[in-house]
Amino acid sequence: ERKLQLRELNPHITCGLCRGYLIKPTTITECLHTFCRSCIILRFQDGEVNLCPTCNILIHETNPLEMLRSDKTLEDIIYKLVPGLQEDEIRRTKEFYESYSLSPPCKVIKTEGDTSALHRKPVKDDFHRSDPQIGVCLECCGTEENVKQLNRKFIKCSSRMTIAHVKKYLKLKL
Repeated sequence: ERKLQLRELNPHITCGLCRGYLIKPTTITECLHTFCRSCIILRFQDGEVNLCPTCNILIHETNPLEMLRSDKTLEDIIYKLVPGLQEDEIRRTKEFYESYSLSPPCKVIKTEGDTSALHRKPVKDDFHRSDPQIGVCLECCGTEENVKQLNRKFIKCSSRMTIAHVKKYLKLKL
């Protein structure tokens, strides 16, 4: 069994823009390069060209922010690998909100006492993590009489769910 040093993993868990550990890792869907959310958003908002800072591929001609996706799994891995990073990020976030006399978001307040999200017991009904949720209406549009109706025609699912997932779900339910 070979043990890895953290410095061997650093190229995979550090931001190419700020050179720090990835905070709220955000991946560009066009090329799959990952940066801190604030770093990549600031780069695009500062009038920089809409190119990936690593490979110079055009991300989107008009709105590159549409091509960004948060990577919660990578964030969990980084917090597990780097001791104290999550606690430090929570502390800095609270200090930021306090400096502007704002109340911190519920997420920061909830994690204050329990700083390790990875050691918490998972909630059995919460499979979607932090993905944005959408409501989908599954209504039969055809005139086929042999198609069985669903018990519920509305489902709530991740906005990242593909049509292939919807088809698979329908096959299981029908």
